[in-house]
Amino acid sequence: MATVYVNGKAREFEGVTTINKVLEELNMKPEMVNVQVNQEMVDKGKFEETKVTENDKVEILMFMGGGCCQPKCC
Repeated sequence: MATVYVNGKAREFEGVTTINKVLEELNMKPEMVNVQVNQEMVDKGKFEETKVTENDKVEILMFMGGGCCQPKCC
């Protein structure tokens, strides 16, 4: 087992894994997030090949919709 820190929380994964497998484990869609590994942004096209190993720090940034909460504020 490998300890990987995902958004600051320690999580256990079976040995070496990839970003896609981390996202799958967390039920997250790759097309809806950006990911940093050890403070380096990873291109979405490389999620499948980018390895995540013991003590890596993974930050998952989710896209959020937004806007005004009041009618006609913009």
